[in-house]
Amino acid sequence: MVDLLLAGAAVVLLVIVTVVLMRRERLGRGWLAGAIALIVLAAGTFAVALYRSQADKSDKSNGLGLPAASAPSVASSCGPAATGGGATGGDASCQPPAGDPDVAVSGGATSGPASSAPAAAGGPTSAGGGATPRSGATVVKVQVPMGTGDKLPQGALWLDPPRRGTDAYTGDVSLMCVSPGKSEHEQNCAGADERTWVIQPIAHRVTLGFSNGDPFIAAAACEPANGVSFVDDYYQLEADRRYCLRKKGDTHTYALRVLTFPKEKPVPARLTVEVAVLD
Repeated sequence: MVDLLLAGAAVVLLVIVTVVLMRRERLGRGWLAGAIALIVLAAGTFAVALYRSQADKSDKSNGLGLPAASAPSVASSCGPAATGGGATGGDASCQPPAGDPDVAVSGGATSGPASSAPAAAGGPTSAGGGATPRSGATVVKVQVPMGTGDKLPQGALWLDPPRRGTDAYTGDVSLMCVSPGKSEHEQNCAGADERTWVIQPIAHRVTLGFSNGDPFIAAAACEPANGVSFVDDYYQLEADRRYCLRKKGDTHTYALRVLTFPKEKPVPARLTVEVAVLD
């Protein structure tokens, strides 16, 4: 706020000096030198104040110090045509690497509590048997490694098929740990820091929304007809809450959940997510 006030004052000073210069027919050298000095000072103050104001907004983005996710350097070659409409078909180059310890594919949810009916508003389900997705759905459990040396621990996830990013910054979505009150220039999620996990589209590739029910049981829980709104924005992740994702230009819908968040110190090394390919 102070920076904006300084910028406003600099603009007012520029206007005053301009008006004085226009009204005086003759100016001595002293007047001219003083006017030029004031103009330079005012212009410099305006530029610096505006820059600092924008920098502060970037550091405090969304109240979480959350920067824009890094844009991927390569495009996915695993679109609907390549995969044959699912994570289990199509070109072998689009499949999770054979024997990859970070990827496990199953016909049902790999773990975690679930109810026999969809949970309201995509929230956590009550205790019971393991969740079973609708017929034909593929559930993939992916361990997403966090990059090393980042102030904000983060990793990337490809959706088609579900697998860890090419690196910590290349994929469809970014999974990031931030500490409220810290900027991106400080180490986040270290030691006893409060940890907030978020999911954010990379390069606007994906839209996200809260499910209305449990899409791991019924795919309709991710349908707009059931009140699901998809937006190109970040979402805060909550344990065992269901999220719906759609890739732009793709016909697939995906469901995502995180059963538990890592507690290792000094910083988290990986995040395990479960993704269901709904259609």
